Amino acid sequence: MNIIFFESNKREISAVKNAFSGHKVEFISEALNEKNLSKAKDADVISIFIYSKINSAMLDKMKRLKLIATRSTGYDHIELEACRKRNILVSNVPRYGENTVAEHAFALLLAISRKIIDAKEQVKIRKIDLESLPCFDLKDKTLGVIGAGRIGLSMIRMAKGFNMNVLAYDIFQNAESAKEAGFRYVSLEHLLKSSDVISIHALLTEQTRHLLDKRAFEKMKPGVVIINTARGPIIELSALIKALKENKVAAAGLDVFEHETLLIKENKEDMPIHYLINSKKVIITPHMAFYSRESLERIIEITLENINSYLLNKPVNLVKNE
Repeated sequence: MNIIFFESNKREISAVKNAFSGHKVEFISEALNEKNLSKAKDADVISIFIYSKINSAMLDKMKRLKLIATRSTGYDHIELEACRKRNILVSNVPRYGENTVAEHAFALLLAISRKIIDAKEQVKIRKIDLESLPCFDLKDKTLGVIGAGRIGLSMIRMAKGFNMNVLAYDIFQNAESAKEAGFRYVSLEHLLKSSDVISIHALLTEQTRHLLDKRAFEKMKPGVVIINTARGPIIELSALIKALKENKVAAAGLDVFEHETLLIKENKEDMPIHYLINSKKVIITPHMAFYSRESLERIIEITLENINSYLLNKPVNLVKNE
């Protein structure tokens, strides 16, 4: 089989290069796209990360393709229905960073609540003004978690350690988890109206795209804090910016946001992304919540298991078409 790893780095190459005896393995640092698609035309298996957007037209040109192994939990960058029609399997990494991503989400929240970034800047210029650093306690605040899966549950457990009250919205409810972690499920509207902090941990689907839109922000408490380490398009970017400008949202911690690929492209200064980058109300990190030594090791380990299991005709961690 021809196996190609796109978006590969030195760490991955070192871990993978001797893993598939008897098969041809190639590593390409770029994301797979329509411009470099010719490099994958003879691939039986491709492994990608989130910046490789796989659509129907691209699949038509990869005639031999049998498996797409994404090195991520999310799979919104792959047209699943198009894969199904062509009998192409898709595997993902269902659990590798529930604590890792949750820790990053909580780090964003603490950086906001304790004004860490602004305080560091004051120290740097030797001009300290504590009155300009209005911090707030997390104790007794209400955290609303959208998506109470593995990552969401990790976030909830951390919040309980800070004596926060926790509400959760999820279409799949687990009463045992709620009892064990000490939170309760509520409707989305109830969560929006009642939360001091809202943290997103849901997958991006057609149902969750722009889940937080203009109408959703209008239902929130004035001064709410928004944290997103899931997928950018779950929040409508224009609605978020409007809410920030009108002080409906006091602050946002974003590891992801709609159109985040613009971060690595040249773009005009008047684009919405520049408001986020330059606003003192917003902390942005470059889609790195998953990124720790331990989680990267788990991603590679599970991806190798996914590909090897397929080669043995016993595929695992397959994504079901929705």
